[in-house]
Amino acid sequence: MDAILSTIRYFFLSPLSNKVAAKRCSVGHGILSFLLGLVLLFVALMAGDAVAFGTQYKNAEMFRSFLYHAVDNGLTLTIEDGRATALNGGEETRIDTFQSDSGFVTNGYQLIVDTHQEATDYNDFSVEYLRDGESITASEWKALTEQGDTQCAMKFSYSPDAVDITAQKAQAYADWLLGEECTDADAQQNCRVLLNPDGTVPEENYNALYELYVLTRYPRVADTERYGNVPTMRSYYFRTYLTADDHGEPRYKNFVLLLRSIYYVSFTTEDGIPVTTCGYFRDVPDMSVQTAVDADVLLQAMHRGARSVTAVNYFVFMVRVAMFGVIAWLAVALIVSLAAWAAGVKERCSYGTALCSMASFWLLGAVPGALAAFAGSFFLSRTVCFWVAAGIFLALPVLRCLEQNIYEIIQYKRQIKHPNSL
Repeated sequence: MDAILSTIRYFFLSPLSNKVAAKRCSVGHGILSFLLGLVLLFVALMAGDAVAFGTQYKNAEMFRSFLYHAVDNGLTLTIEDGRATALNGGEETRIDTFQSDSGFVTNGYQLIVDTHQEATDYNDFSVEYLRDGESITASEWKALTEQGDTQCAMKFSYSPDAVDITAQKAQAYADWLLGEECTDADAQQNCRVLLNPDGTVPEENYNALYELYVLTRYPRVADTERYGNVPTMRSYYFRTYLTADDHGEPRYKNFVLLLRSIYYVSFTTEDGIPVTTCGYFRDVPDMSVQTAVDADVLLQAMHRGARSVTAVNYFVFMVRVAMFGVIAWLAVALIVSLAAWAAGVKERCSYGTALCSMASFWLLGAVPGALAAFAGSFFLSRTVCFWVAAGIFLALPVLRCLEQNIYEIIQYKRQIKHPNSL
């Protein structure tokens, strides 16, 4: 019991007392303190993000006005079984106000809505044939690749438009696959399976035929697509609107993206605080959004549903903080041991004892860091809030460890020089 009380006393009093800190504890206790500090910081960040969103949303009048305008303009959203369906005037819609206003742009906010089946909502991409970076024709590219030229490449560019597969287009895909230009016997056999006995294409096979055509004619296109077999509109939206600039900042801000299974929301409060939330509709309860009140309920539900994504993002950040913390811990121990060696008292503070001296100081950084994380969530962006909290968590233990060890070195030198003065 005495040992437990002594350890507790050390952990909570050593940040405040050089005398208590001088006793030191094991590196194992230090690692435990470090991990507890990281957990405390993570919990504070998650709690602050959850609590602050309501305040931030209420303080974003221009954004809420944008949402209400969209609903008043006839846009409705139904979420059922983790899938969203958007209707405009009672019909399934595709909206991208970055490309066309469509009457939904308000207060500078943009709207992207596309709740078609994501895997088969194909993008009308274009292909450029290249050799050594120079554009060439398709026939030249084919001839060079058949000769084994390794300098040839295809450049695929996504467009804002979706593919509308008509009967005429479907027949054209089949004609190409069965024509002389296609030399893939397996693809030709698969094409015949998809056709009617009279050679026409049944509507239910349009998608399968289109994918077969694209993958056969442009086999390298599969390397560019993450969500479907061939380029999709979902990939276009992600590649275009959810990218960062050279400084790591989002290229696009203040917009709402609603796809069939996923959503992304970006807005700015009246105080200039950027807020983002993104997640999956599977984490949002079933509902129908037809009024302004419904829109408010939806946004709150979307933010709650995004907690798993937020947790993953914060966890990744915490791994980076842990790496910086370990580096700082080792560096401070080295600095302290070198300072003791330079002062001629290396027997007082070796590298090992310097490591132990920082053992409990992590809690000194974790508590104010966690408070800063929670409070900062109300008036700072998520990124700035995180790095302020992380900075406090890392800086205070480092400074406290340096102060305590410098104090010990000075006291020890005085004791050696004047043994009866202390």
